[in-house]
Amino acid sequence: MLSAILACSACSPPTVVVPEPERASKPMFKGVELYSWLDPATNQWRFALLPGTNRNKTSAEILGTPAASSSIEELKQRISLLSSGESVVWHVPADERFAVPSSSVTQNIVRDASTFGVSITLNSAR
Repeated sequence: MLSAILACSACSPPTVVVPEPERASKPMFKGVELYSWLDPATNQWRFALLPGTNRNKTSAEILGTPAASSSIEELKQRISLLSSGESVVWHVPADERFAVPSSSVTQNIVRDASTFGVSITLNSAR
């Protein structure tokens, strides 16, 4: 009997259950910062959703974040995991590499965030 069980288990790959990411239970202490730029190599929008701080982040720090979203849909998924009541400030630093998508795309992101109880405020240095 044991040999039959072992033989069957060797035939089928093990099932791996990956839990769904959970939504944050409370807003972050200093809010969340959002940055966006058009990737020159792919001509695709990239987004960095980072914890808020008391200091200005460097361009290298933002552009080099390994957790940058590579699509608008991925950004929306990450926003959906923020706590209801979270406050996001969408920063556009003076560095010319940073920008926001068209107003219709930006409004769509803001509207979708509001369905999760997340507010997004645009803060442009330009």
